[in-house]
Amino acid sequence: MKNHFVVACCCVSLFPAIFGCSLDPEKKLNDAVEQYIEKKPGSLQSLEQQFIRAVSVDSVEKTDLHTNGTVLFTKDENSIKTLYTRNCTLTLDDGNEVKYVDLNNDYAVIGDELRFSLFDGACDHYFDETIGDKKNPIKSLVIDNGDIIYYKDYRLYRYHIMHRSSEQILDETFPPPYTNYFTVQLYVKKTVLCVLAGIAGSYYYSIVNTGTKSVVLKNINMSSSKHHTGDNAIYYIAGDSGNWNLAQWDMDKKSKKSLADFSDLIDIELTGQGYLWENSAGIWLSEYGKKGTRIPFNYELAGKYNDRVLLKYRETYHFIDMKKMIAAISMLVDKAPELFGSGNKPNTPSVKQPL
Repeated sequence: MKNHFVVACCCVSLFPAIFGCSLDPEKKLNDAVEQYIEKKPGSLQSLEQQFIRAVSVDSVEKTDLHTNGTVLFTKDENSIKTLYTRNCTLTLDDGNEVKYVDLNNDYAVIGDELRFSLFDGACDHYFDETIGDKKNPIKSLVIDNGDIIYYKDYRLYRYHIMHRSSEQILDETFPPPYTNYFTVQLYVKKTVLCVLAGIAGSYYYSIVNTGTKSVVLKNINMSSSKHHTGDNAIYYIAGDSGNWNLAQWDMDKKSKKSLADFSDLIDIELTGQGYLWENSAGIWLSEYGKKGTRIPFNYELAGKYNDRVLLKYRETYHFIDMKKMIAAISMLVDKAPELFGSGNKPNTPSVKQPL
């Protein structure tokens, strides 16, 4: 699957009301639909533009943008420029390539495999610390309130910023399926830490309560790094190439349910409300437990920021509101079915059972 980990940019334009507020985006979309139905010149391009604006909650105008799921940034070897909601320029003093970045209201941190550089809430450099070595490199790090949690030697450590000291969080180890070469993603969700370790279609996913220093869930086998963790369920991809499967893990029942099969899958982004996925026929929108509808426009699937899928249109990245998109697509199918033609029938996933 495509890897959209890195996103870069220099000049940022944020549009809280998306391309201005002179007219309501929904009204503009409805007008564009009517013009398309009346077959007015240029109506398809106008509809393509007004649709993406109507289903977005915000946008960033860039030529190249990167996301690690929780931070939007551009990257220039040992320097990172973070975007949305804070603009910071962060540089590793040792000149090495930046591997990891995270930030919250109080701190920003970047790091490589040996050390990290910490910055305060105003993005001013605070201090540097070496926490890894060549034998046990740092594989990931994340800010957790006033501390930094990092992954090294298959273990989780907490670095106390105030005391400038590290401690191992718990004795449990979290190795990937294959240990020769792998990547790690860490992210904090409410009171737990999520750990994804693996590479190239083989990952282990675990959840740790760092407060009680206990393992909530360990080693769900995933075939892609793309997943969504909700309060009660985890949605992820299982299976093999040409035989992909969308699965749901029920946190309460501790059981797995198969939702859909894919014979053709290039990329996917999963959220709490539904998911966008790409195959050889284009980009599709699906709700869990339902068949997909092909998006009849030229957008690019460009990663995810928190629970918002990013779609790129021309030089702009749009933060998609899935509920708005589901409603807008339903309206287009009803009012302008010729937009979709017969392209919705082939390659849609085989839905296993409704939620």
